[in-house]
Amino acid sequence: MDRPGAGLLRRLRQEQARKCYVGLAVFSGPQLVGEAELRMWKQDMTVAILLEFAVGDMRRDDVQSAVTRLEIVHAATSADLTEFKQKTADGERNDPGSP
Repeated sequence: MDRPGAGLLRRLRQEQARKCYVGLAVFSGPQLVGEAELRMWKQDMTVAILLEFAVGDMRRDDVQSAVTRLEIVHAATSADLTEFKQKTADGERNDPGSP
């Protein structure tokens, strides 16, 4: 959202967007924050999958795997993301190599 050297109009839009988001977060509660986090996670995972696809030599099986992974990412819900984060946190706690 922040970009160095942005003009006055862009800075005003950024400030207006921040106020709008804060207002929405205050009145809608944690669900909005969870949905925003889910959207960001989906974007990050999609980019990671596409980068992996673009960088390597892909065979037909790899293409099908990438398509399947993209379908799973796009079908994910907030509950799925929460469950994934909880399992990841539990795995880190149970890992004997972690401090």
